[in-house]
Amino acid sequence: MQITASFVTVDLAGFTIRGTAFNPLNFATAIGASGVDGIAVRNGSISFIGTGVSLSGDGSIVEGLRVINGSSAGIIATGIIKNNTVVATQLRGTGIVATGIISGNYVVGSGATGMEVGQGSTVIGNTVTGTTQSATAPPVGLLVACPSNVTNNTVVNAPSFIPGGQASC
Repeated sequence: MQITASFVTVDLAGFTIRGTAFNPLNFATAIGASGVDGIAVRNGSISFIGTGVSLSGDGSIVEGLRVINGSSAGIIATGIIKNNTVVATQLRGTGIVATGIISGNYVVGSGATGMEVGQGSTVIGNTVTGTTQSATAPPVGLLVACPSNVTNNTVVNAPSFIPGGQASC
């Protein structure tokens, strides 16, 4: 689904967008928007598609999603990314790539980086576990660009990279 207008809400109302099966060459995006602002995607599941949600405009809201078994990224967005679960973005995948307020998310089984967070973000209460090594790089649980505020996050069995090694940068 490609969104071409600003200020659109996609409420999946508990339903699932599902691809046919896991395919490492699947680069499709279930819900995408490029060059439009204020997109909200919420309340449902996306599975077996390359990227679950990719929103390149500002002011996005992505909440209450379960993104499962993608081959690339689970969620890519700028805005508010909260209370999502991303499971098994295998191979080269990153669970969540976001800038803004990123809170209450759970990422497990990413194939490269659990969460990659842009500069100026607030990152609170997220959990990243089970990040695995990709073919080209070791695993990273939480990768944060500074300055950002990073508080009460949990990363299990993968290093985090916050420049300067501080809780906030």
